[in-house]
Amino acid sequence: SGVALFEAFARWFASRRHARKVLVAGNHDLVLQGLGPARVQRILDAAAEAAATAPPPVYLCHGGATVAGLRFFGSPYAPFGGKNDAFRVDEPGERLDDLPPCDVVVQHMPPLLPSKRGVEYDDAVVGAVARARAQLHVSGHCHWAHGVYFAPSASGARRAAYVVASVCEAEWKMPAALQSASGVRGDAADKRCGGYNIFYPPI
Repeated sequence: SGVALFEAFARWFASRRHARKVLVAGNHDLVLQGLGPARVQRILDAAAEAAATAPPPVYLCHGGATVAGLRFFGSPYAPFGGKNDAFRVDEPGERLDDLPPCDVVVQHMPPLLPSKRGVEYDDAVVGAVARARAQLHVSGHCHWAHGVYFAPSASGARRAAYVVASVCEAEWKMPAALQSASGVRGDAADKRCGGYNIFYPPI
C-alpha cells in the first residue's frame, strides 16, 4: 500500500506544470527508504512518461545533479526524533561531511531555526554549506518556522539564504492558519501544539 501511495504521488507530482522538479525525502518516508533511490527514480520516470511530461523529476538521496544549469545536492538525512524517523542519523552534520561544491542544497530538516534567543543554527551543516559555496539552502520539516534566514559569516563573505519552505501547520492547514491563540510564539496554546500553531506570514 505504501508503494501504491507513492505511485499516486508520483503521478500527481508529474502533472505539476513546473519545468523541472527535484524531490528529497524526509522523516515520514520509510517507503522511499525501503524502495531505494533506483526504484524511486524508476517510479518517477514512469509517471512522467505516462503524463507526457519531460524531463522527469530528479530524486536526490544524498547525491547531486545538475538541473537547469544549477548544481543541486539533496539529502534526506537528519537527526530526527520520534516515531517518524526515516533517514535518521545521530549527528546533525554527519551526512554533509562530503558535500561537494554546489549552488543549491536541499534537505528535509533545516539547520537554522528561530528561537527566543534569536536564530539558532547547526554549525556542522552551516559550515558544510559555506565550504560548498552554495547560494541557497532549502528545507521543510519545521512547519512553524517557515521563512528566510541567514547564518553568521566572516566579514565580506557571501552568505547563503536558508529557506524553510513548509507550507502547512500541525493540522495541515495553509500558512494563513499558522497562529496560536494569542499569535505569540511560545504561548501556552503554542506549546501544547508542539510549537507549530503560531503566526508567521506566508513565504
